[in-house]
Amino acid sequence: GALPATGALARKVIGTASPEVQDLAQKATNYGIDLTGPQISDSVAMKVANKTTGQVPFSGATAFAQKQQGQFNNAVAQTIGLPDGTTKIPPDVFRAAKQKASQGFNTLWQNNHLPIDQPLVHDMVSIGNEAHRIGSGDSSRIINNIIDDVVHKGQSGTLDGRAFQVIDSQLGKLATSQDSSTAHYASELQDVLRQKIQNNMAPDDAAKLMELRGQWRNILNLTPILTEGSGNVPPSRLLAAVANNKAGKAQLATGTRGDLGELAQIGKHF
Repeated sequence: GALPATGALARKVIGTASPEVQDLAQKATNYGIDLTGPQISDSVAMKVANKTTGQVPFSGATAFAQKQQGQFNNAVAQTIGLPDGTTKIPPDVFRAAKQKASQGFNTLWQNNHLPIDQPLVHDMVSIGNEAHRIGSGDSSRIINNIIDDVVHKGQSGTLDGRAFQVIDSQLGKLATSQDSSTAHYASELQDVLRQKIQNNMAPDDAAKLMELRGQWRNILNLTPILTEGSGNVPPSRLLAAVANNKAGKAQLATGTRGDLGELAQIGKHF
């Protein structure tokens, strides 16, 4: 706010922030993340000075950085269903979030069923064909076996909730496979099946499933970057984790990736 009165030389040193950066900084504030002037400014001189003075004892820089990391952790934690005030996500807390989401899915599956109709079969076959054409040999075999299983168990026209739960659990494990091809097609098939059963649910159940699907997608994105066990989400690595597939890249590019997408951009930029 003081920039207009500081003179041209001072403005050159301090730098400015583009409207896009100001908007991103405001989003960080909305998530409860405090930012410093040097983080927002485009001035290299200001950033260097900030880095240098931050090494001076009693400057408060270390304490602020730890507080800011806790604020970032808390904002990310809420995207996977953890309560406000979660300043670290160590393994036991992350495991509890996964278990809570899994239990939520299981409750929904027990109360609903999956209709097996021609549009669903068409979508599944498309995924199986793509896995066969451009996926690895193992991924093609695994995915097409699961598709056959769905069709066989649902030959009466519906797949009951318990059978769906078993297949959904299999796909969930495959979606975290070290084989990127298997993980990709398992995630695609799981999304198609979950969308179909969601369309057949009562409104309250459908809303709960949509919430759980978002949390689960975020859990999968966070899994590879929480491996060190410190409980901290590396801000600069979150964007790459969210953009780990075509869907993630497209959602980030169009601004439709939700809270975790915005937090990933905040972490990378600031």
